[in-house]
Amino acid sequence: MSVSYTTMDGYPQGRWIRGDFFGTTKLKCEWHDSDNLLNEINTSPWWPSEYGFGPTSAVAYDASVEPFAVQTGTGATSDYNYALVTVKYTTRGPEWVAGHGSITETFSAAAMALPVAEDVLYWADGTPLNPNEIENPVLYVQEWRIKWDQIADPVPVYWAAVIGSSLVGCTNSNQVWAFTSSQSFAAGTLRFIPPTIQTTFGIGTAARKTVTLTLQYHPYGWNYFWNTKLGGFYAVYSAAGIRYTPYTPSTFPSRL
Repeated sequence: MSVSYTTMDGYPQGRWIRGDFFGTTKLKCEWHDSDNLLNEINTSPWWPSEYGFGPTSAVAYDASVEPFAVQTGTGATSDYNYALVTVKYTTRGPEWVAGHGSITETFSAAAMALPVAEDVLYWADGTPLNPNEIENPVLYVQEWRIKWDQIADPVPVYWAAVIGSSLVGCTNSNQVWAFTSSQSFAAGTLRFIPPTIQTTFGIGTAARKTVTLTLQYHPYGWNYFWNTKLGGFYAVYSAAGIRYTPYTPSTFPSRL
């Protein structure tokens, strides 16, 4: 911390509720430094580890300031010697990653229907199938959404590359790992679709961006296609022997 402060007697305090830690501390600083201290807590909320109490993964989620000690002015010009800053922090909620913001990952199910080659299929008695007589088989895929909140504006170089249009419509040429879990995705199995970007402006605070990345997971690879006669996913080629790859393989960050 660049702002000098002292911790009040009797703090920090904490408790555990169903596996989550909740902590509170009270910090005393110069009154004219209180805004700077609040800003540091807001932009670097993972610094509860400096309090020396509670898990280092705890994140500050609430901070308030009130006058402390002698008032040195009156009316509109009121001033004080010191400020008392109350900070609450917890392990509950999104994970905070330095230089990126808070992260929430969601994995949801999706499905895509596969075609059926009725002309090469028959019922048990030898009767050929009529068109659309049976339902299409379903391939279950997955949508992986990564929501980063409170990213500093302007967007850091890392994010400018990730959310840039160069990756939209591409598939990964390298293995990619989820940020908050051990799940990994083999090369060619992720398809990057356009991200959602929201900018929030606050009074007296720096703008913050919320970026939601959506990647669609195909277990067999997006550049392999269902062969209705063979019943599997295969590469396809042009008459000249050139492989058809509608989704350009590109290097993704190894961890998004």
